Amino acid sequence: MKLRSHFETDLRWAAAVLIAIVLPVTLPDLTPPDPSDSYSDNALGKLAAVRLCDALGVEARRNTEDLTRVLGDTSKFDPWETVLVLAGPARYPTPAEWSVLLDWIDEGGAVVLAANSAQPEFEVPGYDIAVVELGEPLEVAPDDESGDLILDWGDAVDSYAWTSYGRIEGSGVEPILEIDGTVQAGRIAIGDGELTIVATDSPLTNIGLGRGLTSVITWRLLEGATYIRSVYVFDESLNVSGTPRIVSLLISEPFRPFTMQCLIALLLFAWWQSRPFGPGIAVADPVRDDIVAHADAAGTLHYRQGDGRRLLIRYREALISDLKLRRLKGREDRVLAPIADRMNSSVADVRAVFRETGSNAKAPRDRAAAARLIRRLAEVREASGRPTPQGEN
Repeated sequence: MKLRSHFETDLRWAAAVLIAIVLPVTLPDLTPPDPSDSYSDNALGKLAAVRLCDALGVEARRNTEDLTRVLGDTSKFDPWETVLVLAGPARYPTPAEWSVLLDWIDEGGAVVLAANSAQPEFEVPGYDIAVVELGEPLEVAPDDESGDLILDWGDAVDSYAWTSYGRIEGSGVEPILEIDGTVQAGRIAIGDGELTIVATDSPLTNIGLGRGLTSVITWRLLEGATYIRSVYVFDESLNVSGTPRIVSLLISEPFRPFTMQCLIALLLFAWWQSRPFGPGIAVADPVRDDIVAHADAAGTLHYRQGDGRRLLIRYREALISDLKLRRLKGREDRVLAPIADRMNSSVADVRAVFRETGSNAKAPRDRAAAARLIRRLAEVREASGRPTPQGEN
C-alpha cells in the first residue's frame, strides 16, 4: 500500500491560499452596472415611464414571470386591454418567447419594444423588420436646432432629447417617427394587434423623459395602438440575467477585500482541519469484484517475482486437501486408483506426480518449470472429477 504524502497535500493547500491572495489583483472588475429597469431611479432607469402612466390615469404594472407562461393567462394579460412594454431589455426574446409573443399580438395584444441602446441590433422573426446599428450615434438635445423630426401624429414637438445607436429597416414596417432621415420608431400590424418598434430606449429613461417635451413623444409611443388601453405592463422577466446581484456585490468594491479575507481564512481553517491526527492514512487497495480479478492479481504478483514456487506449493496443498489424502494415510490407493484409470495410467504414476511436485516445491523454481508441474497436477484434478478453480485454465 502507498501512503499519502503530507507534502503533496500541503502543497495543494498552499497553492489554493496563494491563488486566493493574488486573486483580488488579477480578478477583473465585476461591479454590476447601474440597473436600467423600471424599478430604478438612476439616469438610465425606467421608473419615470411607469410614473408617467400613473400620472396620465392608466394602470401600470410590472411582470417578472416567464413570458411563455403568463401570456396565455387572459386574467393577467387581456390582449384587448393590455400594452406590454419591453423597455430596453437586458436580453431580447428567445425564439420560443418570440413565438408566444407574436401569437399574443395576433389575438389583439399590443407590444412596445424599445431596443437596448447598449445592444440595439435585433430582428423580428418571420417579418421583414429589424433594428440595425448606426454608423454614428444620433444625438439630439432640447436646445438643438438640428434633428429634423417627422411624426405621423398631429402633435408639434420642437424641444426634445433623443439618443440612438440604431435605426429601423424593413419593408413591413410603417414609420411613425423619423429623425434626420432615419426611422426611429415604426409599427407593424400582426393579426388583430400591433407591434411598435423603437430603435432606442432613451425616451423611456428617467433622464430622457425629463428633457424638453420628450414625454409627449414617449406617451405617443407607449400608446402603441389605435386606441387607448387600460393597462400598461412593464416586463422585467428579460432583465433577470447575468451574475446574481448578491454575488457581484461580494466580489466588487468595497466588499471585495473583506470577501477575499474570508476566503483565505476559510482555506487556512480547512487546511488546518484536514490533518488533525498522526501520519498520513494508507491508501486502500482497490476492491476486487470477483475471483477472476483475484486470479489476475495473484498471477501478476508471481510474474513480477519471477518465482513460481509458492504458487506450486499452494496448488499441490489444495489438491491434496480436496482429495482428502491426509485422512487416508496408507489407503491412498482407494482415491488414486479411479484417477489412474481415468488417466489410462497406473497408481504408481499418479503417486510419482505428487512425489515430483513435492520434492521440487521445496526449492525455488523458475516460472516455466512451476507451470509444467502445475499442469500435471491439473490433469490429476481433472481426472478426479473435481472442478478446476476459475482462473486456472
